[in-house]
Amino acid sequence: MPIKEAYFLPHGMQIIPGLEAEYSKEFFPIHEAMLLVQQEIKENCPDFFILFTPHGLATDESFLIYRNQILRGYYPCLVNSNVDGTEIKEVLEIESDITMINKLFFNLKERNINISNITLGAPQFPGPLAWGELVPMYYLHKSCPKTKLIVLSLPKKRYDASSFKQELLNIGHQIADFCSSNSETFTLIFSGDLAHTHQEDSPFGYSKYAQEFDNLILKWIHSLDETILLSDAYDIVDKAKVCGLSTLTIFQGVNEFLSEKTNKSYFSSHLYGYAAPTYFGMAITKFIPRKYEKS
Repeated sequence: MPIKEAYFLPHGMQIIPGLEAEYSKEFFPIHEAMLLVQQEIKENCPDFFILFTPHGLATDESFLIYRNQILRGYYPCLVNSNVDGTEIKEVLEIESDITMINKLFFNLKERNINISNITLGAPQFPGPLAWGELVPMYYLHKSCPKTKLIVLSLPKKRYDASSFKQELLNIGHQIADFCSSNSETFTLIFSGDLAHTHQEDSPFGYSKYAQEFDNLILKWIHSLDETILLSDAYDIVDKAKVCGLSTLTIFQGVNEFLSEKTNKSYFSSHLYGYAAPTYFGMAITKFIPRKYEKS
């Protein structure tokens, strides 16, 4: 079946009300945009979410696919950092599917994608989720509790963005081919934030390129012009310090593959919102196949 839709979603835990002792109103527009996504996807739940995360378990070189039947994570009171704390506010537990995981894993292996599967304990034991998966699924799982989750985690070499670009495009091509050739329905989730250098107190410091990078991504979202993403954004990604360009590049590979037989992008795009309420920028975006657009 064709991919039902795709989303680029942020993963700043401060978006979720109640995790910080004092909820900053600066995050509320992002939370509201995520609630819109939550409401809309309820009408179009797929059989599977395939989620790409830059902040999951990671090897140096290979992609990882999580191979546990249940995936579990925790929403903590954010007292140790903006992603960590020892007091648990809420637990998320989502079912995966070992049969589909194996099917996807061997499909990608056969197509020379550098990928390994990883299991915590045994397949029947819950596997771990971190903030890159937990924040998007906080909203999506509430609307689609029966949809199963498959997680693909990016390797640490994503930090060397330019040299990894072609591999990201390649896995996007193969994911698009895999989904299109199966009878099940899939929605793709690309977890990522934008420039991490908007403020002086950022762990990465301030960069004058932060807003420039974010503006390029917003321009790309509206146009889906691959030159903006694959050339202009990559030219300054190392200065802006970005985790989301890697997952967006996978989306670009998906779109390239599905657009081969047409003269325009397979997907259209809709931006729900953008803000930089902290040291990193966040954008909420939906990509929908043009043939499913409402006239």
